[in-house]
Amino acid sequence: MFSACGFRCDVCPAFKDNVVGPEDQRAVAAAWKKYFDIDMEPAQIVCSGCFSELVEGRELPARECETRDCVTDKGFETCAECEDYPCEHREATMSAVEKARDEHAPSMSPEEREKYFEPYDVRKNFDAIRKQHD
Repeated sequence: MFSACGFRCDVCPAFKDNVVGPEDQRAVAAAWKKYFDIDMEPAQIVCSGCFSELVEGRELPARECETRDCVTDKGFETCAECEDYPCEHREATMSAVEKARDEHAPSMSPEEREKYFEPYDVRKNFDAIRKQHD
């Protein structure tokens, strides 16, 4: 299960099926702050997927998502289907996640890497998607 931008929703710690309670939300908020400098209130961290109905008062999925809008406008399920992949926007996001992962790798446990970086390894995820469509 992939988001429009290539995140793996099924293993994302913010996906609704993976959020057991407030303790999970607090842990994700702290990790996203530490690794990605994303500052969110724990209560906002629960996502039902980028193609689900957006709900007022909840941050995830993002109300304004350039990638989701682009994918939808082009009639694709993910960016991986686009002839412009990787576009400038996707490349910047992928590189930022990879840079954060590499920067924090020495201090991360394997569990932290799996939980907070594997779901967002868009390059790997898109390669898998593109192979399915070839």
